This record gives sequence, structure tokens and C-alpha cells, in this order.
Amino acid sequence: MYVVRLRLIDSSFNFKAFTSRRLALSKFEAGQDQVIDERLEESALFEVASTDDPKTAIQRVRDGRAPFVQIYPPPMTEAQAAAWLAHLGL
Repeated sequence: MYVVRLRLIDSSFNFKAFTSRRLALSKFEAGQDQVIDERLEESALFEVASTDDPKTAIQRVRDGRAPFVQIYPPPMTEAQAAAWLAHLGL
């Protein structure tokens, strides 16, 4: 099973489970577009190999018992980028 977790602007989560990696990747990439458009905070893709039940797969992701396949965080703000560069000592 694959689970896509979308973190909404209000910091709540939306989970969707898929048996197909291709479908899960499609949902994950659609989430990336929404992050870029600032309609979502984050899009994350998890692989839950130990189950074929969607509810169990989502619960394992919620419990932190599933590894990330990919995560797409929001882009850095100018202030965050400046702080990151300052930390590098460039």
C-alpha cells in the first residue's frame, strides 16, 4: 500500500491510500502543485508494505510507523533562505 499525506494550510492532515504506486505518485505530484500554489503546506508519500488494508496503512502513517518515499515541503521564504545562507557562512 501507498499513502499520500497532504498537510493543509490549517495544519490538519488529509490521508489517501492506494494499492498502485503510479496512482499514489500522481496524487503526490498533484499535492506538489498545490504546495507551489500555496494551497497546501506539504505533500508526502509513504510506502506501507506490511498491509493491504487502506485503514491500517493510514493508521501506520499516523503512528509514524511507515517510511517516507518522498516529501515535498513548501518553498523557503526569503527570510528562511537568508537565514540558511547566513548559517553556511558564505
